[in-house]
Amino acid sequence: MGDYLTLEPSAGTGQLARALIAAGHSPQELTMIERHHALAAALRKIGPTIHRCFLDYAEDVKGRAVFPRIVMNPPFRDVRKHIEAAHSLLDRGGHMEPATLVALVPVTFEHPEAEHLETLPPDTFSTARVHTKIIRIRR
Repeated sequence: MGDYLTLEPSAGTGQLARALIAAGHSPQELTMIERHHALAAALRKIGPTIHRCFLDYAEDVKGRAVFPRIVMNPPFRDVRKHIEAAHSLLDRGGHMEPATLVALVPVTFEHPEAEHLETLPPDTFSTARVHTKIIRIRR
């Protein structure tokens, strides 16, 4: 199909994208965004990649691009900005199912539309020293 139905902003090393692809998701229906040059180059080997700051991208395409599925592990330091930017791009886009955003966030993060799915073990991001949870926002 190739209409880029799933977005992974701030894709980093592509671990979430690889997990999606391993679970059967088409790489051609996945858009990854990464600002770091070397990481973006590596991501291009697994699927469509935009080499850009996600916050700038979201601002530029607001009202012109939507994604029915967003999966993300945003930078913990700017988690609120990244979730809001992703939320601005979340829309069904003509699909029957609700648009869904799933994110790994610090356990202290709150959003009025977020459903708490799971609290991860404290050592999941031990190098960052951040205790995380998985949330879902549906629209």
